[in-house]
Amino acid sequence: MVTIDTAQTVSGAKTFTGAIKVPTVTATDDSTNVATTAFVRNVLSRVLGGTRPTQTLIFGSLTNKSKAVGDGTITLTQSWKNFDALLIVGGNDSMVDVQTNIVPVWVLAQRIEIAKAYGLTRAALFQGSSLYWEINASSSTNTKLYDADENCVIYAIVGLKW
Repeated sequence: MVTIDTAQTVSGAKTFTGAIKVPTVTATDDSTNVATTAFVRNVLSRVLGGTRPTQTLIFGSLTNKSKAVGDGTITLTQSWKNFDALLIVGGNDSMVDVQTNIVPVWVLAQRIEIAKAYGLTRAALFQGSSLYWEINASSSTNTKLYDADENCVIYAIVGLKW
């Protein structure tokens, strides 16, 4: 176990003391729930400090559903890798609902790398209740997400930075 000392002031003038125990992991672990000390400290700071991320719209619209895309290429205004996470706003093909996912950038990058390693072409970008959007892991770039398969629309993608 790794012990993280949490005796620190988190933005907002709250002081937290104590220790949190985080399991240590090895390179042979096949779980995506592997946390590093820095990652845990960062999450604790965000959660305990109540910090809201800076939000940057990089695709679509949060107020105009006619800008949604139902298939094809999602062209971003800047690289998705510039952010800590992505808020992906999607819905069913009839455009009568809204569902959201927050995808940490490292998770999306890992999905793409795993798909490539397995010789697969699809990596999940958005997953909802019977809805999904998969990008082409081989040809998608930092600013162009090529549709490999989908059963939804994507209304917007918002980059989140803490």
